[in-house]
Amino acid sequence: MLFISASKSGECCMKVRPYIDFETTANTPGTRLYDSIVRQNGISITFAAARLRVSQPHLSLLIKNERGITEEMSNRIAEVFGGDPNEWHIIQLEYNIEMARRGETKKRRPRLKAFPASHKRKGLGFQ
Repeated sequence: MLFISASKSGECCMKVRPYIDFETTANTPGTRLYDSIVRQNGISITFAAARLRVSQPHLSLLIKNERGITEEMSNRIAEVFGGDPNEWHIIQLEYNIEMARRGETKKRRPRLKAFPASHKRKGLGFQ
């Protein structure tokens, strides 16, 4: 995705950033975490991290989407700030699936060849 912005000196510059979108960047797990915990409660990342009993750098990595929200973190968020831990887990899972579909994960995925339909076994629940 191409972003055009002006620098402090007024010069125009163009930057290419990875296309995250996920409908909008506001829907990434980290942005949702920041909006619903830090911004909504008017607290700092450091304060939120202390309440969750994680380090400030750890929470910052979650907010920047450089780390994922684990099941344990989902439970902590729900216990400290309320809500359903399953919701955070599902948000992260959907994000992971979308990033994998787009090929934007850190792991290299081998090219897969579909198994011919005539050879697929029936009864596995994947018809």
